[in-house]
Formats: sequence, C-alpha cells, structure tokens
Amino acid sequence: MAPAPKFERAEVNATHVSTTDPDAALARDKSGVTRLAYKDHRLVDDAHGVITAVVSTTARVADGTQLHPLHEQHQVNTALKLEHVAVAGDKHYGTADNFRCCLRAGLRAHLGEAVNGVAGQGLFAPRRFVYEAAQDRFLCPGGHHLVLHQHKPELTAKVYLIERAQLCQACPLRSECTRAKNGRSLQVPADYALLQEAWEEAGSPAARYSRRRRQHVMEGSFADAANNHGSKRARWRRQWRQQIQSWLIAAIQNLRLLIKHGGKNGRRASAALLQIQGRGAVAAQKRLIQAAWARFFARHTPGTPIGET
Repeated sequence: MAPAPKFERAEVNATHVSTTDPDAALARDKSGVTRLAYKDHRLVDDAHGVITAVVSTTARVADGTQLHPLHEQHQVNTALKLEHVAVAGDKHYGTADNFRCCLRAGLRAHLGEAVNGVAGQGLFAPRRFVYEAAQDRFLCPGGHHLVLHQHKPELTAKVYLIERAQLCQACPLRSECTRAKNGRSLQVPADYALLQEAWEEAGSPAARYSRRRRQHVMEGSFADAANNHGSKRARWRRQWRQQIQSWLIAAIQNLRLLIKHGGKNGRRASAALLQIQGRGAVAAQKRLIQAAWARFFARHTPGTPIGET
C-alpha cells in the first residue's frame, strides 16, 4: 500500500487537518465562526463588471499576496496591457510589495493603506512622520528627529530611532506615539522615498472614489456568484477542483454579461459555445470566448481594474 500523502500545516492549522479535504484550511469568518474554507481572489473590470482574472487559494493565504498573480493573469486572459490605469483594493492590499508591483507595471495604486504594527495598536503610523530625504531621517509629530539606526537587508527595510530617548520621555504626545523605554523607532521599506509617490496617489480624492466604487463592483460580483451560482460552498474536494469551480462560475457570470452587452456577436458566441462538443472542445471554447471579448473590448473602453478577495 502506498504511504499516505503528507500535507503541510501552518499557523492556525498547525494542530488540525481535515480527513476528507486536507487542502482546506480553518479560517474565521466575519461572524466569528471558524470553519474549513477556501478563498477566491478576483480582478474585475470597473466599466463592465467583467471578471478578468481568478485565483483560488487556501483560506490561510493573505489577500494582499495575490495582486501580482491576478495582474499577470489579467494580461494573459485579455491580451490587454494595463498602463496608466488604476488598480483599486482595500487595506488588505495596501502592502509595500503591492505598491512596488504597481510602480513597476506603470499602474496607479488606489489601494487602502495597510494597518498593522504600531498603527494597529492606536499609535502614530509611519506616515505621520515627515521623511527628510537629504538627511535620510524622519521628523516626528513632536518636532524631533529619528535617525538611521540599522539596515535589515533580509527584510528590505531600514530602522530609524529617536536621537535621544529623553526626548520621547518628556514629549506630550508620548501616549499617542510609543510605549518603548528607548523611545520611538520606525521600521520602513528601504525604498521609502520611492514609495511615497505611490502612497500620495493612494490618498488622493480619485483613489478614495475608486475604493468606494470597488465596494459596489466587487460586492456585486461576489454576491451574484453566491446568490446565483453557489460559490459559497465547495462542490468538490481539494484545491485544484475548487479552482475549476471558481473558473466555471466566473465564466458563466462573464457569459451573462457578454449576452447582455455584447450585441449580436455576444449572443452568437454564447450560442455557439453551448453547441461545441467532442475533441478539441476546450481549445475551441477558449478561442471563441477570446474572440468575443476582443470584439467587446474593441467597442468599450476598459475601466479601472478592481481587485478583491
């Protein structure tokens, strides 16, 4: 008899594994209930609600790690290169890595700022400190400087420390800034000056509008998938089958949009798709759908891509 396969378990799943679906991970939902689950990550076109990229992962995968894979998949699926357009996402996507990804790709990052570290404890976030590039130091809200203290190349980060701990001890803003005996410190990305431009874009009125719009578009897409196509429940076991389910649901949602907005070409493509059978059907379906979407996008200007999980 072949040995039983080994499944990697980590974090909250270190002591538990499902005997029927080992790929599924325990996760706590918004109501506080812990259950086995997977995650669907999507990239959706703002102008039409077209789902252009789908990734299925276990529940323990962080939302913000999927922006780059979604962006790459979008380019392959649509044959459209995103340039000078905005990508909207909530605070789960507002990581330094994702801002770098957007800068490299020429995208405007309309991402919510991630809240973690001291900001999550109710203390001043790094953005409250003014970076003085010429001296490579930060000016704190109390008017004192934090100077370079340490490089952390393994984290691509730098650590800045208050010049004298006594300055923090006597500062009237101490209760809002730090609880450390040695005074306030900051750990920021090594390319902080470069990321500042992207952060400023993310705080603009246009970015705030994009995130409000994202709530409507993404919630509508996921609600439609749940209410009309049963996306809240995995039909099969194992992650690779869950990925197939996610693709099928997204494809049906997109076909409905194509029928509704694609005119004669959309209806003809959808009708022909249902008639394809036999050898080569999958490849033929892919070519048919790609051709239909190419005609659709030729007549409609793509909108802001919106990522969500």
